[in-house]
Amino acid sequence: MRSLTSRSFASVTKTALLASACALSLSATVQAQTPPFAPLEVEIEGRILEIDPEGRTLTVMGTVIKVPESARISTPTNPSISWADVVGYDLPGKPDGFRNGTAIVIGESDGTKVTASDVSLNPEENVALGYITQNSNGVLKLDGMEIVLMPPRSGAASFPRTSRPSTLGCPAIR
Repeated sequence: MRSLTSRSFASVTKTALLASACALSLSATVQAQTPPFAPLEVEIEGRILEIDPEGRTLTVMGTVIKVPESARISTPTNPSISWADVVGYDLPGKPDGFRNGTAIVIGESDGTKVTASDVSLNPEENVALGYITQNSNGVLKLDGMEIVLMPPRSGAASFPRTSRPSTLGCPAIR
C-alpha cells in the first residue's frame, strides 16, 4: 500500500481545491440563470417612507413597491383615488401629503420586487393596544385611558355602538 507523502498530499489538496472551485463556479452560473420563484401574494402594512411620482413606487417599511396603473388605491374617505392624487395630495396639516402615513398594500412578490394590486392609504392612524377597562355608559377606556370616538359619518354608527353592551361578542365591563 502506497503511503501519502507530503508531495502527494499537496497534489491531492490542490486537486480537491480546484475541483471545489469549479463546482462552485458552475453552481453560481446556474443560480444566476435561474429565474425568481413563482409570485407569492404578500401584504405589507407600515409607514410610508417615500413616494416616487415618476417611478410609481411607494417605500413602505423599507420595501419598494411598484404601483401599476391597474392597482386600486383607496383612503378611509375615498374608495378610489388616482396616482396623481397620491403624489399631489395637499392634506390639511400634512405638508408631505401621505408621506409618513400608513399604507396597507396587497400584491405579489417574485422574490426581487413587490407589485401592488390594492393600496389603502391612511394619512393618520393611531394604534392603541391594551386591555379594555371600561365599555359602558358611552365611555370606552383602554388601560384606564379614555378613548374619544370620532363622531359618526352620515348614515353610519360610531364604534362601539352604545345601544348594545358589546359589539364584539364580549360582555361589557362595568
